[in-house]
Amino acid sequence: FDLGYMHLITLALISIAVSIRTLLDEDILRGAGFLAAILIVFHCVLSLSVFGSEFSGIFFLKYQGGGDFLPHFLTGGSSGPLSSFAFQLLLIFDIVRGLLKIGTITANTPQTNIPADLFNQLAVKYGQLVHVEIFHNHVKIYGADMPYLQTFGGVEKGKPLTYLNSLLQLSFALNQDDFAKTFSVASGNDWQVEVSKN
Repeated sequence: FDLGYMHLITLALISIAVSIRTLLDEDILRGAGFLAAILIVFHCVLSLSVFGSEFSGIFFLKYQGGGDFLPHFLTGGSSGPLSSFAFQLLLIFDIVRGLLKIGTITANTPQTNIPADLFNQLAVKYGQLVHVEIFHNHVKIYGADMPYLQTFGGVEKGKPLTYLNSLLQLSFALNQDDFAKTFSVASGNDWQVEVSKN
């Protein structure tokens, strides 16, 4: 079968959306399953042919050779939902939502000035617990054990973790929550961090 430029744009958007969902959830099946479900709904609700077999859906749209803008806009016309501009808008919305979520996660995670090579001297493996204590003017503000992980999805929602951020600096986070606000933690010369292997 032939792929047009609208199909290729949609496939690129799908790959970006699944990548972002995988990054956020640490589970590719959630992202892929969500997008597959959307395609199934598009087919069943809008009476699109599936692998050449036509059936009546909830809304029956008959496609003419050209001219009708709205059916083609909503469903992609006889080319199917992969060429649908409405489906592309839905994917773009999902991508933007995911990027905003990633930006929010980054903004709410305290970053230390402990570089990866210094932290690696503790010989902590992914999944192992580290003990973290945070002080403000030498007064202990926070102390807890948290796992050292690669992604936020390794802990339940609201649970703490430590990780190396994109700048390869040790950082602390709560999965899908604001670590800095929850524990009243900030940055600056009057803040100190102690990290030890459990």
